[in-house]
Amino acid sequence: MPLWLDLFNLAFLFYAFFDCARTDQDAIRKGPKWLWLIGILLFESIAGIAWFIWGRPNSSPKGGRSKRK
Repeated sequence: MPLWLDLFNLAFLFYAFFDCARTDQDAIRKGPKWLWLIGILLFESIAGIAWFIWGRPNSSPKGGRSKRK
């Protein structure tokens, strides 16, 4: 594997792990925080991608679109 791909994978792993670690347990959409952290460490890219798809809280506020005046 090329070096740049390894560096990208390592950066993605750190970002996913620390993003999960800084998220409140109540905000996580599916599963407990400890399980996500262990999964990201053991399964790296697969669990990292799963974290961003299913575990990470939505960044937009509940209620849909914001109304501008």
